[in-house]
Amino acid sequence: SNSEAARTAALNGAVEGGRWVRITGLTSAAGQKLNGKVGQVLNTTPNEDGRLQVKIDGDTSSGKLIKEANITDIPRNELVKTCRLSARGEDS
Repeated sequence: SNSEAARTAALNGAVEGGRWVRITGLTSAAGQKLNGKVGQVLNTTPNEDGRLQVKIDGDTSSGKLIKEANITDIPRNELVKTCRLSARGEDS
């Protein structure tokens, strides 16, 4: 399955620690809840719909399929602050 391949790629270090991204611009009711959330991209190649699997920080599911247009890379220096915030469980 796709997720199995993604997991293998992640284990093999194909994803550089997994890109950390912020989700933006989703318009569906479910999607709007994800806007502003931080996640880690699990696969490097989009699926046939142009979506990447993103594991949302703090979410227990295996990840959400998000279009590349709706994710923004988080710079390393900002990432440290972002992760520290979510570790404290604050809702930014």
